[in-house]
Order: sequence, then structure tokens, then C-alpha cells
Amino acid sequence: MPRPKSTDTEATRQAIATVAENLFRTVGYHKTTLADIASRLGMSPPNIYRFFRSKQEINGAICDGLIADFEASWKASISPKATATANLVAFFLACNRHSRAHFLSNQGVYDMVDAAMDQNWPVMLKHIERMTVFVAGIIQRGVQQGEFQACDARNVAELFLLASNPFIDPRRVFRTLQDCAAQGVEEHMESDLRAIVILLARGLSPQLPPLAWQRGA
Repeated sequence: MPRPKSTDTEATRQAIATVAENLFRTVGYHKTTLADIASRLGMSPPNIYRFFRSKQEINGAICDGLIADFEASWKASISPKATATANLVAFFLACNRHSRAHFLSNQGVYDMVDAAMDQNWPVMLKHIERMTVFVAGIIQRGVQQGEFQACDARNVAELFLLASNPFIDPRRVFRTLQDCAAQGVEEHMESDLRAIVILLARGLSPQLPPLAWQRGA
């Protein structure tokens, strides 16, 4: 790729991130160096530091985009005509499928996401917050429609995310697939996830006694 001619800082940052992502996907995140990225751009390694402080920061910018694409798919996973329970099932299944199709289909991409989660970047925490708000919105609509009893939608959303974590966290999904392959057994993540979400949703039924718990109490 030719050296960026634009003097615009953001355009140059994007060019660096694009080249880096290609190298991370094809060569590998851990094998790629800043010198490799600079060479592809016709830049010197020190010049990269004018735009990013480290390879980890470049990876953070790339993962921003991966997460944005993931979040953009959320609305398409649910239907305004479906019940809240059906939408919760559809959302979490879509998350599992997205993780497998986009984060686990390429070792380089998996390594990028794994590194981002290890760094505990604020972007990951903000992503979890947005997911919590989205799930809480589904639950609140269920309350408004009489499908669920009144509850603290945010607390309940956090519990749904906690219970579903083994099915949507790319690292835990990866380990499950590895373990099943090593043991020669079939994995049932989708059916298990569906059953867990339905079981939790049934706990919100207005036919049951009112919820009398508070998370952390």
C-alpha cells in the first residue's frame, strides 16, 4: 500500500489501521510488528508513533470497528411484533452466531479480540454497557406489554448477560468448541442458550410471586 499523501491525521490513522488489520488477519496479530506495518505503508516505524502509541492502540482502533459492526446488527436481530421472550432468544442467539462467524472464523481476528479484552480497554466496558441497555430495553417492553412483571430492567439485563456469557464471550465460545472437538462430542450451544434464556424469561412471568431480590444484596 502506498504511503498516505493526505496531511489529515484521521485519514492517516485509518490507513495505518487498515494495513494493520490486513496483516493481523493474514500474518497474525502476535507475529506482526510496527515495523511490518510501517513497511507496507512506506513509512518509518518512528513515524507510526505520531499517530499511535503502540500496536495495542492500533488494535484498539480496529476492534472499535469490529464492535461497531456487531452492535449495528442488534436491531435486525429482534422484531417489534415478537414477544419479549422471543426477542431475547433471538438477540442472544444472534450474538452467539456473530461471535462464531466474525470473531472465531479467523485466528488473526480472534487474537485481536482476545488481546483487546485482556487490555480491558474502556471500549470493551462501554460495549458491555450498551449491550446491557439494549437488553434492558427488551425487558422493559415486556413489562409494558404485561408479558413480564415489574422489575428493575437493568438488574435483570445484567443477570441475562451473566448467564449468557459462556455463549457470547468469544474466548469462552472458543474454549467450548475446542473442548468439544478434543473430546469428540457434539456441542449444543444454541439449544442450551435458547433454554437458558427461556428459563430466565419464565422467571419474570406475572403469574409468579413478585420479585423480591436486588442484585448484590
